[in-house]
Order: sequence, then structure tokens, then C-alpha cells
Amino acid sequence: MRSLIALALLASVGVGGLPLKTVAREPLDRPANRFDYESIDPRAHRLYIAHMDADTLLVFDMRARRVVRTIHAPGVHGVIAVPSVGRVSHRRRTITRR
Repeated sequence: MRSLIALALLASVGVGGLPLKTVAREPLDRPANRFDYESIDPRAHRLYIAHMDADTLLVFDMRARRVVRTIHAPGVHGVIAVPSVGRVSHRRRTITRR
């Protein structure tokens, strides 16, 4: 089974629901199991996705709409992009954005 990623864009903050809307749906050529947290770096146009069962951190280019890098990350759980310092961190290590 292939997994699917839905990219969301912050719309307007309104009353009565989340301020998100779907802007694209992109298939990922990965098993659809145990995707955990995601984090966006708007400066680099990258979405970082923790894929727990595969022990990988996926780097998704939001402009090209494809995975551009797969990083081996045993035990990956959460992920956070910190654009102001050009870094991405997950539970076990920090990666400098290139």
C-alpha cells in the first residue's frame, strides 16, 4: 500500500474550525504505516516527516512535490525544523539544512 501526503496551507484564522485547507495530495512511495510528526521549514520549502516503522526521516520538497532525501534515523519519533538557524532536529540528532 502506498502512502499519501496532503499538503496544507494556513488560510485565514477564522472561528469554527481549523485555519487549514488542502492544496495538494501527493503519493509517497512508502508503506503507509507509522508516520509520526511532521515539521515545515517555509524558508527551504521543505516538509520533514518522521517515518517511525522505517526508521527514516523523509525530506519532502514542497515545490517539486517529491521526497528529495531519506535520512536513516533509528528510533525517529518527532521532528522539528528551526528555520532561523537552518537546522532540523529529531529525537536523536540535529541535521544542518543544506
